[in-house]
Amino acid sequence: MFRFLTITIWIASLCVLAVGIVGWLSHIWLHKGDLAHRRDVEWPVGHTSVAIALPDGRYAVPLDYVGRIQIYSSNLQFQYGWRVPSGTRAMMTLVCRHDGRLEAFCRATGLHHSSNYVYDYIYDTDGALCSDRAYDVRTQGYPSLADHPENLVTLAIPQPWWSPFAKDATYFWLVIIAGALLGSATNPKRNWRKTQCEDIVLAPPLTPPDLDP
Repeated sequence: MFRFLTITIWIASLCVLAVGIVGWLSHIWLHKGDLAHRRDVEWPVGHTSVAIALPDGRYAVPLDYVGRIQIYSSNLQFQYGWRVPSGTRAMMTLVCRHDGRLEAFCRATGLHHSSNYVYDYIYDTDGALCSDRAYDVRTQGYPSLADHPENLVTLAIPQPWWSPFAKDATYFWLVIIAGALLGSATNPKRNWRKTQCEDIVLAPPLTPPDLDP
């Protein structure tokens, strides 16, 4: 019974590890694949305080975790979105210019880019790239949302239950760690040896013969 329970828990730990690894790989595939570039795919937003109110009554929402800008109607219905180059896992600041176009400032934070450089992209509200440039943040600085408070709004856009897993891969790492801890706590090989030793019946100790005459 003890051996069966140990093996069952060990198999369960393998299943938990498999779920964590598959989820982590799926997270990478979603962010690097075609879904992040498609205009008709809505990525989860939830509560955001950095949305931009457009002159026509719609809203533009930047998504740092996937490097996208998404456009919503006045009643918060998703319309379309597009990928921002150098925007993935970067600190993105989105502002609405006086001419109605959107300007996205992305300061790279990844390992493959220097964080001293800011990438400046200007789009029209349809997602067409009008201009782009890169500059050194040490010479021109990084724009702040406090400098453009006129169009900044807070929105609460409904999101599905699985949205935290799409935003952050930390959850999958926690699942992987939990599976590893579960498997290490119930090592079937160690418990099998323990059970085998318990099954051995030791002979009674020998008593020395009586040597008295």
